Amino acid sequence: MKKLLAACTAALRAMGLAGGRASSLTSRHATGRPRLTKVIAGSTTAVLAIGLAVVGVAAPATATAQPTNSVSSTCSALTVDLSGYTAGQAAVDAVPATDGQPYIAPTYKTVVVTPAVPAVTHIEIQFTFKNENNPNSPRWEPEGWNSESNPESLGWHQTDTRVVTDTPAVPEVTAQVIDDPGQPYIAPTAGTPAVLATTNHVTVTIGGVGQASTDFPTSYLHTFPFADSTSAHSWNVTVTTADDSVYTFDGPSTPCATPEQPTATPAGCDTETGNVIGGYITIPATEGVKYQIDEVAAGPGDHDATPGAHTVTAQADTGFTLEGVSSWPLTVGATGDCFIPVQAAAATPSAEVCGYDSGTLTSGYITIPAAEHVTFKIDGVTYAAGKHEFANGDHTVTVTAGEGYVLVGNASYKVTIDGAGECLTPVTPGDPTAQNQACDLVGGVTDGYITVGELTNVDYTIDGVPVLTVKTTAAPGEHTVVATAKNGYRLVGVGNEVVVDGHITWPLTVAEASLCDFNPPTLALLTASASATNQVCNAGSTTSGFISVVFFADDPSAVQYFIGDRELTTANTAVAPGTYTVTAVPRDPNDTIDGTSTWTLTVAAVGTVCGELTTLAFTGVNGNNLGGMLMLGMFLLIGGAGVYTSTRVRIRKN
Repeated sequence: MKKLLAACTAALRAMGLAGGRASSLTSRHATGRPRLTKVIAGSTTAVLAIGLAVVGVAAPATATAQPTNSVSSTCSALTVDLSGYTAGQAAVDAVPATDGQPYIAPTYKTVVVTPAVPAVTHIEIQFTFKNENNPNSPRWEPEGWNSESNPESLGWHQTDTRVVTDTPAVPEVTAQVIDDPGQPYIAPTAGTPAVLATTNHVTVTIGGVGQASTDFPTSYLHTFPFADSTSAHSWNVTVTTADDSVYTFDGPSTPCATPEQPTATPAGCDTETGNVIGGYITIPATEGVKYQIDEVAAGPGDHDATPGAHTVTAQADTGFTLEGVSSWPLTVGATGDCFIPVQAAAATPSAEVCGYDSGTLTSGYITIPAAEHVTFKIDGVTYAAGKHEFANGDHTVTVTAGEGYVLVGNASYKVTIDGAGECLTPVTPGDPTAQNQACDLVGGVTDGYITVGELTNVDYTIDGVPVLTVKTTAAPGEHTVVATAKNGYRLVGVGNEVVVDGHITWPLTVAEASLCDFNPPTLALLTASASATNQVCNAGSTTSGFISVVFFADDPSAVQYFIGDRELTTANTAVAPGTYTVTAVPRDPNDTIDGTSTWTLTVAAVGTVCGELTTLAFTGVNGNNLGGMLMLGMFLLIGGAGVYTSTRVRIRKN
């Protein structure tokens, strides 16, 4: 037999049928089908019928129903399908032999079912009356009836005795019961030996590595994926039946080759010249796969193709199995007019800016880049390259390519100009001051007061009460002055002043006057005067205008002059052309300015031609004005009269 099998194998190899990559293995016993000889356990011999390659298939030679074995492999998995097997026998435990036992009759005994109950009786005695002259019939009475204590029994004597039954006696009831059951007869047995379990078993290995080793009843179906479908794998399936028949299946798998999809590129335009470039089909490089374009072999790479429909197909190369899609309909598109691509940088927004130190608001803007062959529109209006101011918010930028060009990039997009928020002008409040109470000329008390800065851009409160004028009467004691910027402004502190939550706070004290006795005259009446001089031409150049003040003759330091917070310390102070408010204040709060103490003066600029006369604004005394001199003389005359009346111009308190 071995020689016959070897000869058959050699013949089939010569015909190219043995040793190939068989992918499907089937074993059946059926009329007209190839019959496969049973392989003895441990044998790997294969019998192959002409035209059908079967590797390692075997079938038992018995006449019983034969199983159907289908073992096949693809490039990606091995499938084992076994059916029609006879189920094995379950294990049976051994049964030991027994000696049996003889018959033993049971024994019985008597037991009382109901015990006997004795009769219930009592004794009666017959009495006969003793008096013969009054005979009576005898009477039966219970024992004790004839007693001395019973008057009715007098004269009666006992003549007889009897027993009377109240309840008759009940006899005892008994029964026979088994005392010893004995034992039944049991015949001896010979016993049976143990029976071992039998079953069908399948073992699967791939590349020499076990994948399954399991029992099965009548059928088994399982698929084993290959770890790497792109490589060939050797495999073995061995089936041992419940009656120890063996089926063996061996075979290699072929590696998978999965085609990659080819692509079609339409005809296009040269990005530099605008000329038409023909379309093409790109064939990928895939191991184990051959491609055709319209049934013409095509290797990897780009292949020129006319615009229109094309079909690309894939075939497995020698030694590979094709897996996946293998045919693709592709269309190579045509191109229309070619345009030269042009690209433009994006327009960029710049936010609105608030100058912190100045409070000046600078508008936001959009910068359009310089670009050829494109047109920019913002909110539908065309703008040239450069910066263009716009309001805060979103704006739509539209970019259009010129004739013969095509735009690359966004043709429309939004830009946003962020607002600066509230832009506030900085303002520095004037420091408030407190003036104490003072004694007047007649022994009375003048009110103390608090002076604040200008109210134009700053609001003040004194002890929470809004301030309406620069000078506010204040009672003696502690006071709190708070400055707050008006709308559109923000406070800026000076020195140690700190802005907290938009406020600057000063604690001030107004002292109370005391010991104000009348001792006239105790105050001085001080004269004060201020005037303005315009710019003039002097030798072809401009001489500055100035503000002139007159200090008190007896005590030049008695009167102070101010323009705003600026003190005038000289009789003439050069100033720029403009309008000024000059205020005279007595240095000693007990003194008083006699007459006007505030003047609004204007210093005019020189004309455009040197020597041109300009109008001189005059308020107060000007040395070049005769009327002013006369008025000054009148004031001095009146002042002299007042001095004469008071006997002195200035008298201080001792």
